[in-house]
Amino acid sequence: MSGRGPAGASPSLVVPGRRLGGLLLLACFPGCVSYAPDPLDPPVELRLLLERPATAIAQAPAGPWSTGWFPVAAELVPGDGLSLAEANAIALFHSPEVRASRAEAGVAGAQVLQAGLLANPELFLGPRISTQDSKLIFPAGISWDVPLWGTRSAARDLAEARRDELALRALEVEVETLGRVRESYARLSRLQKEEEVLAAVATASDRLVTWVEGLQRAGGVDSVSSFLARAERDEAAIELEQVRRATTTVRRELFLLLGLLPNAAVSPVFDVASSTTPELPPASTEALLQRPSLKAAEAAYAAADATLRREIARQYPTFRLGPEFESDRGESSLGIGLGISLPWFDRNQGGIAAAELARAAARDRYRTELLAASHAEARARDDLEAAQRLLEIHNRGAVPAAEQAAQTLTTRLEAGRADVLEILTAQRAIARVRTRALEIEEQLMVARVRAAVAGGLAWEGSAAATNEEKRP
Repeated sequence: MSGRGPAGASPSLVVPGRRLGGLLLLACFPGCVSYAPDPLDPPVELRLLLERPATAIAQAPAGPWSTGWFPVAAELVPGDGLSLAEANAIALFHSPEVRASRAEAGVAGAQVLQAGLLANPELFLGPRISTQDSKLIFPAGISWDVPLWGTRSAARDLAEARRDELALRALEVEVETLGRVRESYARLSRLQKEEEVLAAVATASDRLVTWVEGLQRAGGVDSVSSFLARAERDEAAIELEQVRRATTTVRRELFLLLGLLPNAAVSPVFDVASSTTPELPPASTEALLQRPSLKAAEAAYAAADATLRREIARQYPTFRLGPEFESDRGESSLGIGLGISLPWFDRNQGGIAAAELARAAARDRYRTELLAASHAEARARDDLEAAQRLLEIHNRGAVPAAEQAAQTLTTRLEAGRADVLEILTAQRAIARVRTRALEIEEQLMVARVRAAVAGGLAWEGSAAATNEEKRP
């Protein structure tokens, strides 16, 4: 006897089977990530929000934007007011819109790790019992997809293009946020100066009421003049309160943009960086085409093209290949197994047609984005030119006349030769001229920033593009 009966064959099958099972178990769980709970604690989240203004920022976020347009502080020094550069640094760290766009880009970046990988091999274990003599037959096999037709490269190109698109969208959100921060500072600066003008008007109105009441008691004016003076005083107080309310509103909108609580213990301060900008270069086609929104639309088209390549590859047969093993009553055999999907009923024609239409739509979206960017820059430049003309007209005529009228009015008041109605009219006109000049200066600043962002001119080194092709 050869000793290959059931009693002799059992150990030779069981022991290798246990070893094989242990090896398979170890092979199934290498590098697995375990779950770690991270519960949300609302009081802790609120405390972290409260700490944001006082949290030191040790390193300025890197970005391709020009520091002349968007200065960013290297560190945050709490307690001495919030400069434009410090506000920009806070926005890049804590702005809800910036954080949301970066999170989407991060998710897309993580998906690149998975894209284009081979599918996990499939292991087959199928012990069977022979119907002839009830002996154990032990077949086993392992197979995996054969990478053909460019499916893996198309999937990876798709994931990378999607990652690039969202990263560029995030950059566009960052630049738009920095632009809105600068606009908020321009508006707050204008409101602060306007409040000073209206506070002076309110003080002058109080003095005027006192003077008119004295004249009325002496019989120099009637009750109509007294009423006009008091009405002017009340109107000046109302306008002053409206400006203060507008300041509070803009300040809180700025804090929301920065990711700070509404009553954060910081106050914007205005320096040279917040009141000046570089000269706006001429329009440049090269600079416009480098806008993040256009580059993102370009990446979206690349993603649509990769999707089409993937769908075309899916119409072809798929192959699975791998070795096979079988043990039958102590005799072992090895072989190669090949599986082929036969595309008889589904050749993925619907997926291909949808991908072709999606690619055409992506091209249209790029053109739409280019059209919108061109119009946005043109509109901002039109606003800038209009504001420059208004400011020139205002500074040439109304502002000098208002200053001269203010001096003349002061002289007449000191000499007691001013008429009440004349005082009221002049006081109102002078205040209107001064506040109008402040509004035009704000419009000038906002239009210049918007034109730079829309035309792709707010980037580091973009001024070098001014010698390139100029657009009408």
